[in-house]
Amino acid sequence: TKISINIGGFVIPVCISVYVIIQGATGALSADPFYLLRILGGVIAVTALTYFLAKPVKNIGIALPFFAAPLMAVACGLLLGGGFGLPAAGIAFVSGTLGTLIGADLLHLKDLPSEGSGILSIGGAGTFDGIFLAGIIAAFLTAF
Repeated sequence: TKISINIGGFVIPVCISVYVIIQGATGALSADPFYLLRILGGVIAVTALTYFLAKPVKNIGIALPFFAAPLMAVACGLLLGGGFGLPAAGIAFVSGTLGTLIGADLLHLKDLPSEGSGILSIGGAGTFDGIFLAGIIAAFLTAF
């Protein structure tokens, strides 16, 4: 099985998430000293949800109900970020992207060889796959 890494579904979302985490660490997003722990809590929550909802599907890859990750990321952003605003958007974006990437793709790598696929794409087969959209939708809904 060949493993490929999708630019729009893995590299770009991870880079933006790292940027948001750095902004959170420097206090640019929130003055809360526990902001990074709140981000980590959101990532863990979305990872757990997507891990249990994602299922390997023969000849397709990993299937996940589309709105599950964005809605969980919105909930994490609002609950952990203290309501609507920039801190919540940061938590929602990082939770939505990294949580979905870890829970749906990375933790299910062990399940895919039984699928019989010759190529495995981490981050989805399409450009700006559901991983990136989960983060964007969640950040957009919590930013206002």
